[in-house]
Amino acid sequence: MNLIRPAIIGGLILTFLISLAAYPVFPDQIISHWNAAGEPDGTMEKPAGIGLVPLITAALAALLLCLPRIDPPRKNYAAFRDWYDGFILAFVLFMLAVLMFVKSPDTILAESS
Repeated sequence: MNLIRPAIIGGLILTFLISLAAYPVFPDQIISHWNAAGEPDGTMEKPAGIGLVPLITAALAALLLCLPRIDPPRKNYAAFRDWYDGFILAFVLFMLAVLMFVKSPDTILAESS
C-alpha cells in the first residue's frame, strides 16, 4: 500500500491542529508583511493570520492531487505517480515547517512584546 497519500492527509490535519492549538496565544493583530528594511508594515486579524497557512496548504495540495484527473494526457502521470505524490508530501511538510517556525513560542513571544 502506498503510504504517501495518508502522510499527505496527516500533514494537512497536523497543520490545522497546530493552528488551532496556537490560536489562544496569538495577539489580536498578527504581522503579515514587512518592508525592505525588515520593519512590519502590514497586519491582519487573528483568525485570518492563524488560518492562512493551513488553508493555502490544503488548497494547493488538493489542486495538485486533482490535477492528474483533469489533465488531458493523464496517463502520463501513472509512470511517475509515486514521485508526484512525494512532491506533494514534500510541499506539505515544507509548509508544516514554515508553520512551526511562524507559530513557535519564541516567535509568538517576540511578536507580543
